[in-house]
Amino acid sequence: MSKHEDVYRDLRKKILNGSYATRSALESEEVLSKRYGVSRPTLHKALDALKRDGLVHSRQGAGIFVNPSEFFIQNNLTTLSERYAGEGVVITSEVLLLETVPSRDMGEMFQIDPSDPLIHYLRLRRVDGHPKSLEETYMPSYLFPSFEEECLQGSMIHYIEDVCGYSISHVNKRIKPVIAEGETASRLEVPEGTAMLQVNHSVYLLRSVMVQYTVETTLDSSISVTSVR
Repeated sequence: MSKHEDVYRDLRKKILNGSYATRSALESEEVLSKRYGVSRPTLHKALDALKRDGLVHSRQGAGIFVNPSEFFIQNNLTTLSERYAGEGVVITSEVLLLETVPSRDMGEMFQIDPSDPLIHYLRLRRVDGHPKSLEETYMPSYLFPSFEEECLQGSMIHYIEDVCGYSISHVNKRIKPVIAEGETASRLEVPEGTAMLQVNHSVYLLRSVMVQYTVETTLDSSISVTSVR
């Protein structure tokens, strides 16, 4: 992993967990460069990545400031833990299914042979004991040879980046409204007909290698978009 990616990930983590408060200023470039032991150009790459994510903005002559969460929570790859950072809630995972399956017609999506195996799991995410979302996910087995059920108890993004050492480049999301039916309604403990959102996440590593495909059904029933001039 490059130095600017290390700096980016550390600053991103501190912004998302509230170490840097909303609308607060980051330290000066001189201070940050010395703290991370990097050159100004390397630091600029990390800061530019934070700006692209909507996490910070710069004011000429004043510095770089942390944006309110509505600038980035809906539009970026944030984990459930990051979304609820600072709220004092307990997030748990219940693994409903974990298996290895042939990739078949998903092989083209992951750029692997149809006979190559995929990790397939289904898990229920709870916030303070209440069902929040249902995730069905596929990941190529060759990237995660030591994957086991224990890995599903926390953030998968943390597992991919911090445990496995991969660098996530970007995520494509497709969001649509759905109605709770059958087993999905039962698992999320809501009446059939409840409005929900279905979010399809396609997560890519550097060089556009797809690392994860998830269909998330969440009890969130709306999205917000923040625009700036």
